[in-house]
Amino acid sequence: MNAWIPTGFLLGMLASAGAQPADFTRAFQDAGAAYDDARFDEAAAGYQGMVDDGVVAPAIQFNLGNALYRDGDVGGAVLAYRRAWVQAPRDPDVQANLRFVMNEASAVMTATHPAAALAHGMSLPE
Repeated sequence: MNAWIPTGFLLGMLASAGAQPADFTRAFQDAGAAYDDARFDEAAAGYQGMVDDGVVAPAIQFNLGNALYRDGDVGGAVLAYRRAWVQAPRDPDVQANLRFVMNEASAVMTATHPAAALAHGMSLPE
């Protein structure tokens, strides 16, 4: 399982989303510190708080998925990774972790229609 995404990547995402970088950078760092200290429930709560505040960034969903998985919430991790995948479908770390938890949950990633498979391979700007 890959480690959490660095703060620099998040700052770029927050700047493009129009968020207040100082507030969210601190929350992101606090959640990352909780994760590093194996306080996965606190880390998940920190990342979820950012999501609840309207921050849209694949880094947050990715790290939320990591924290939820390590806290034993495989279903929540699948949801977080899927949300990260929608936002960043070509990110290899997101893809790898999503596949891993889907296998862990004995789920299978499939597209029901070839057009759906194609659409999942593109980001919104495409």
